[in-house]
Amino acid sequence: EFMKLAKKSSIEILGLESIDDQMGIFDAIPYEDQAEMLMEFIKSYGSEKGKIEEMVQLYVDQDLKGLYDFSTQSSEMEGYQDLMLDNRNENWIPKMENMMGDKVSFFAVGAAHLWGPKGVINLLKEQGYTVKAVN
Repeated sequence: EFMKLAKKSSIEILGLESIDDQMGIFDAIPYEDQAEMLMEFIKSYGSEKGKIEEMVQLYVDQDLKGLYDFSTQSSEMEGYQDLMLDNRNENWIPKMENMMGDKVSFFAVGAAHLWGPKGVINLLKEQGYTVKAVN
């Protein structure tokens, strides 16, 4: 939806990482672990509906800490939080700074990337930025 709005208004769209960057995350996870994650997902598929509803409610409530806790405590994240969240967040900050320059900017990232010691919000604050919630 954000992409459609930006295109309609002729607003420049940039990315914080490429598809190759995203796929490279999985190259760093052993295939055995990936297979195990996939099997866990398949086995628990029927019971995931309640978890998805919980996650959506956390999002609606704008509970960033709750979303972060929910995401980082998932079995898929176990042992790979640095690859899936922390390293990516740290890599994004200089890119964000470069993209922002002196103009108003909007960045859309997954909610789990926002909170925590290495979350985007905290990392931006550490760089001296003021971060405010938008309702």
